[in-house]
Amino acid sequence: MGCEPQEFPGTDVLPGLDWTVRYIYSPETEGFISLEGYELEDLVAPSTMDSWERALGTEIPRGPWH
Repeated sequence: MGCEPQEFPGTDVLPGLDWTVRYIYSPETEGFISLEGYELEDLVAPSTMDSWERALGTEIPRGPWH
């Protein structure tokens, strides 16, 4: 099944909060990677993706350029 980048708006916690948590979550392994410092459309180095996959214990879908 894998996992995908997601966003959680701060307004879901408390109205008026001006922040967004970006993360990758694997429901299969319940693993979590924070994407702090990344935008969802940013390109990520293959070695970083490999590291995240090891930490999550599952494959992260990659774009057609990989």
